[in-house]
Amino acid sequence: MRVVVFGAAGNTGKHVVEVALARGHEVTAFVRRPEAMGPERERLRVVQGDALDAGAVERAVAGQDAVIQALGLGGKGDGKPSTLVSDATGILVGAMKKAGVRRLVCMSNVGAGDSFGEMPFLFRALLLPTFFRWLRPILDDKNRMEPLVTASQLDWTLVRLPAIVDRPARGRRRVAASAREVGFLITAGDTAELLLDQLDDAAWVGRVMCASN
Repeated sequence: MRVVVFGAAGNTGKHVVEVALARGHEVTAFVRRPEAMGPERERLRVVQGDALDAGAVERAVAGQDAVIQALGLGGKGDGKPSTLVSDATGILVGAMKKAGVRRLVCMSNVGAGDSFGEMPFLFRALLLPTFFRWLRPILDDKNRMEPLVTASQLDWTLVRLPAIVDRPARGRRRVAASAREVGFLITAGDTAELLLDQLDDAAWVGRVMCASN
């Protein structure tokens, strides 16, 4: 399958690229800095561009079978308001419609949308305020992003994730429709495998998934 990965040089995106190549996909990595992808490899095409540049996004999406959106601010971000992910996703959805590419697997966060109210009371009452300075801008951006995906009329899957640690896959994952049923951490390796699993499984098309280790 021909797959383009947005955010391919990020902590999660780099794992997505590696797993996709290992599974035999033809991968297009959309990045701002091509050197971040290392040496040339078979079945890996590196495209330089800005996710806010509609023309560059359209060129990367054209001819693909599926899109994985793994964009983020990186780590905890800087605590400042941002519209990067939501703005980029709006451009991406438009590019996919223009190119006739339907399958979109998109990362989001546990705590976005209705999952905030599903989180354990202790976390919301005691732990969340500790992290809220940097978490709030991230969730605000994802809350703007998610409706763009769900209203897109594409074959989408939104994957809400907790804190992602930059480690290989453990191979043990919990997946559920509710944030109540998942934990607080997931490895980047397991995230990559989970995102790519959706390309061969229609069970979560048009649905929001929560996942953790």
